Amino acid sequence: MDSEEALDTFDKVSQAASMATSTKNQWSRHRGYPPEMLVFGKTSKVPGSVVSDAQLSAHGLAVDERPEGIRFREELALRERARRAFVATDNCQTLRRAMVQKSRPHRGQYFHGDHVMLWKKRGEADGSWIGPLRFVVQDSHHVVWITMGSKLFRVAPEHLRPLCS
Repeated sequence: MDSEEALDTFDKVSQAASMATSTKNQWSRHRGYPPEMLVFGKTSKVPGSVVSDAQLSAHGLAVDERPEGIRFREELALRERARRAFVATDNCQTLRRAMVQKSRPHRGQYFHGDHVMLWKKRGEADGSWIGPLRFVVQDSHHVVWITMGSKLFRVAPEHLRPLCS
């Protein structure tokens, strides 16, 4: 946001931070929902939005030439810059994650009844191999069914390895 228009006063930085936070809380997603929906149970109305009710006073204020209208248009422009910055940052992070993604090697062909080990994440960074489990069937290149005791698991083939390798 600062690269588009300099944020050279404390008031401008404060407003930019507020708009950036608001944009992130409206547009980012966690399990399909924006943070404001998860916390408050609803999304906030955006003043001057095209998808808002056309009878709202914000629409009249957006074309007003009084100081309130000018300030409102400045806030709309700041909100627009925050949204552009959010989208640019989100796209950059998505591309960066795609470029550093680890390869998932094919570990071999399994047959019904083969014993395998399963990689299971525990927390953010660590994980471990659990097993032995029995291979049941492979649905496609992306889905494998395995069993342990009386439980059936659907897993990705890159999370499996033969029991003895």
